[in-house]
Amino acid sequence: MTTLAGHQHTTARWATAWTELLEENMTPALLTEGRTLLDGPTNALQADQGFASTKITTHAGDLRPRIEVPQLTETEWDAVYEAIAAQPDIVTSARTQAVTDLLTDPQYTAGIPILPAAEELTFTCPCQPQPGPCLHTAALGQMIANRARTVPTVLFTLRGRAHQHLKSYLRRRGTAAAQPQPAPTPPGTLLAPPPIFAHTVLAQDARYRPVYLPHTPPLASGSTAPALESVTDQPPASCPPLQALSALVHAAAGRAADLLSGVPVPSEDLAPDLARFTASPPGESYTEQAAQQLGLPYAQMRQLTAAHRCGGNAAVETFLYATDPGSEVLAEAEEAIQPYRPSPFATLAREGNRLTDPAARIQLRYGPDRRWHPYIEQFGDWRVVPEPDGDPVSAYKAARAALRRR
Repeated sequence: MTTLAGHQHTTARWATAWTELLEENMTPALLTEGRTLLDGPTNALQADQGFASTKITTHAGDLRPRIEVPQLTETEWDAVYEAIAAQPDIVTSARTQAVTDLLTDPQYTAGIPILPAAEELTFTCPCQPQPGPCLHTAALGQMIANRARTVPTVLFTLRGRAHQHLKSYLRRRGTAAAQPQPAPTPPGTLLAPPPIFAHTVLAQDARYRPVYLPHTPPLASGSTAPALESVTDQPPASCPPLQALSALVHAAAGRAADLLSGVPVPSEDLAPDLARFTASPPGESYTEQAAQQLGLPYAQMRQLTAAHRCGGNAAVETFLYATDPGSEVLAEAEEAIQPYRPSPFATLAREGNRLTDPAARIQLRYGPDRRWHPYIEQFGDWRVVPEPDGDPVSAYKAARAALRRR
């Protein structure tokens, strides 16, 4: 099996393989037409689990073409992760957004292809009544290829799991492997008796000895400001710019205030912490850099930022990960919101921690904070809105109010 040691590290094959899928579904003429649209007014690529979309402005108005792909199951993703983790020379690139194109070959991913088959792609666009390729979906497909050429992790998102999930898995695996394991005790070895604590009384006495802290002068009255705000000269070239340093100081101060007020410390996952940073006024201008650091699409990073503004770290984790709170939790929520649904006889969908009312364009997600986080459907995507609540009825009403404001 070829490994990175004998393979020129590149990401080009991701884009080439995706383009080959497009060529099996579209004629060369259609692809050429679509390519010309990329020179016109198009919006950013929006990639999410199971689909990609964008906005293309035409003389008839704005169109939102869409390409859908089937998502891998949880079991399939787990097998892919284990296969990647078992190949140390591939792990290095898998921890960055420049994932080696060796993984385009299913032999490196437990026989499970990360790239879909050509016949699995579905093309839809408002320009035509039936699903099928058009020049707008041709443009969208080539936008995906352009992104995959340098950031192939967009294809991980399309297949159901953001690249950040893989990075967290590999980090946990690496941490567990680095933990020293106690040497096994040979058979027949006599275990040493427990130590005798001869100084227990003295230690207990020490607990009650007074401790005198040094005198601290009172703070001057009036507001305080970070010292960097009085600095105007840029730091040396080897340091981050002054604006970035100031943003980090504000972020650190905010984190310290959270800790002092009892806000739970986030998990080792970097996503909630970066979302907290980009949700702050100093960090908002660094949203694109945060997206690159996490290997996420820019649009999804903005969604994480919006989630943090709505409900903190728990809202970010609720956005990223689907959990299973149990069927009873969803059943009770479904019964509670039934009187408030505009179409009470329409079908409700349950999946993981998500309760979806498609007719009302509302979704409730049950988070690790035991609150219901409201989402609304907009342009074929679920967008988080304020405000999460422990009562599903309150969260449902918040989603309806958000829809009325749009």
